[in-house]
Amino acid sequence: MIQATKPSESKRRITASAPGGIGNIGPALDVLGCAVAGARDEVTVAWRDQPGIEVAEAGHPDLPRDAARHTAALAAAAVLRRADAQRGLTLWCRKGLPLSGGQGGSAASAVAGAVATNALLGNPLDTDALLASCLDAESAVAGRHLDNIAASLLGGIVLVRTLDPIEVIRLPVPAGLILVLAQPAQRLTTVESRRALPEVVGRGDVIHQIGNAGAMVAACYIGDVALFGRAIDDRIAEPARAPLLPGFLAAKRAALGAGAYGVSISGAGPSAFAVVSDDAIARAVAAAMRAADGYYTGVPVDEILRKENFLPYLMNGVPLPPTHGFPLRIFIPGKYGMKQPKWIESIEVTDHWEPGFWVDRGWDKDARMRSTSVIDTVAVDMTIINADHRRLVPIGGIAHAGARGISRVELQVDDGPWQEAALRTPLSDLTWVVWRYEWPFDHGKHTFRVRCYDGNGTLQIASPSPVEPSGATGLYSRTEMF
Repeated sequence: MIQATKPSESKRRITASAPGGIGNIGPALDVLGCAVAGARDEVTVAWRDQPGIEVAEAGHPDLPRDAARHTAALAAAAVLRRADAQRGLTLWCRKGLPLSGGQGGSAASAVAGAVATNALLGNPLDTDALLASCLDAESAVAGRHLDNIAASLLGGIVLVRTLDPIEVIRLPVPAGLILVLAQPAQRLTTVESRRALPEVVGRGDVIHQIGNAGAMVAACYIGDVALFGRAIDDRIAEPARAPLLPGFLAAKRAALGAGAYGVSISGAGPSAFAVVSDDAIARAVAAAMRAADGYYTGVPVDEILRKENFLPYLMNGVPLPPTHGFPLRIFIPGKYGMKQPKWIESIEVTDHWEPGFWVDRGWDKDARMRSTSVIDTVAVDMTIINADHRRLVPIGGIAHAGARGISRVELQVDDGPWQEAALRTPLSDLTWVVWRYEWPFDHGKHTFRVRCYDGNGTLQIASPSPVEPSGATGLYSRTEMF
């Protein structure tokens, strides 16, 4: 709902702010709209001595200062005309809502501009006249529809029955209704999005839309959030617009999988919204939608805050290449890659456990790296003759245990005793450790096995297990004929 500051005694300056919202809710194209708490657009107006409207601040570098193309200025001009006020006006705009984001930004600017101007005049216009003034502005920029405007001005959920004459009905908001908005890094103008709408639709789709739009209204009156969510199933606008929205269908699947009652496009897009009724589910749905491919993961705070962790954003002095995780990746020594995601878009602290993409698919929730060691070479061609004239063959490889480090590596030949290998000082405590053992050469067929101890002295697990779900275990062996 609109908010306006009280005028000063001189009544020379007024500031009003208006919320964004969701238009075209589900199947109710241009009919149902809903205001959303959070970001707002703000407009300040003041009289000026010269005639006409001046946009002193457009609110964003990409918005025009031309009063004939800015919705706040257009709405303010419409209010002046309806009030028969022959005065000049200056506007200062502040955009809190995204541009071309599907969250009713142009409508919110129009509403804030109209209400501030009306207040500066002493509020001569009623609600219908304000709606008409905002509709004039929106028609010039984004098309003639009232769902976002009415929601921004009146608050809550609104139903637009007709535009000529204007008739808007406020619907009760179901108790417990929570809307989760996901905003991608994309702009999509209403004009472009409306171009994708079909000129002709089938009878079955029309019947489906009418039934679900009616169910949404019924859900509002009976307070059924689950019904409201199921009823946002849209078979006309959503299928036509989805190809314009990379990642939308994946985000929708992820949100439904996380417990949302329903998911659809917010307004003309590119934002999407999900319907839930529980705070914990809302957080899970938000996390799921935030990842374009449904990928997210959770790591305990105490593990994230360890000093060895870091967030790479440069590689060789330049931004990470896309294949290496642009714009950001995380390095958590001691965790497998499923807990070290690339392509990070956001990081948040939560008060509850979020399992993550791979854990949902049966993988280990801790992803703690197993101690591992391998034999890379049995270098017969690099034989060493020692002081006793024994022929020694260098055998070498690497060992790793994540952040725990490696304290010892041992080699076994055939079924003989385990012999300690020499360790090269690693480049850091977090890198692989290179090991080497000089084996007294013996003709014939031999099997070599290697094992390691981590920095805590814990021996590598010898019993074999597959990669899924917690990482492979077992000892590496290699058989050679000499």
